[in-house]
Amino acid sequence: MKTNKAQELIRTCFLIAAHAHGHQVDKADELYILHPLKVQSFIENPTNSVMKRSIKTLNEEERLYAQCVALLHDVIEDTPLTYDDLLINHKLPKAVCDAALLLSKVKGEDDQVYYERLKLNKIARVVKLADLLHNSDLSRLKTIKKEDIKRRIKYLKAMLYLWQDGYINDLQNF
Repeated sequence: MKTNKAQELIRTCFLIAAHAHGHQVDKADELYILHPLKVQSFIENPTNSVMKRSIKTLNEEERLYAQCVALLHDVIEDTPLTYDDLLINHKLPKAVCDAALLLSKVKGEDDQVYYERLKLNKIARVVKLADLLHNSDLSRLKTIKKEDIKRRIKYLKAMLYLWQDGYINDLQNF
């Protein structure tokens, strides 16, 4: 059971993300905030083997922080919010802000470099796995196009890369 302090931190992160994403919509034309909520739920209640195994690498505090990062994982990349906004203005834990920043892919950044960077931070790695898991779910889309299938394959390869060291030697042909 979560403590009041843990619940308040998750609530704060949700409110920050909901405000930051505002009326943004995703590829399925759903309110964008539903995506971070789903990613957070994969971490809070892991039901598939990838998430169950990944969550075991985190201690209790890291699991709490991973839920927070899941809610915030796109705010630095996709909204005007910055690392300093999260750390200084919202007074979020540094570990949460650091992982959220790591998850923010720099425009033009090579996938290999990005995923290698994520592997160095347990929290960011677990959140990215949950993010990729949700993003690869084609059942959310009304119609499935060829580019959706290609994107899903790319996400599944990235999941394997993050989930099991050495399973895929590199991200060539992504």
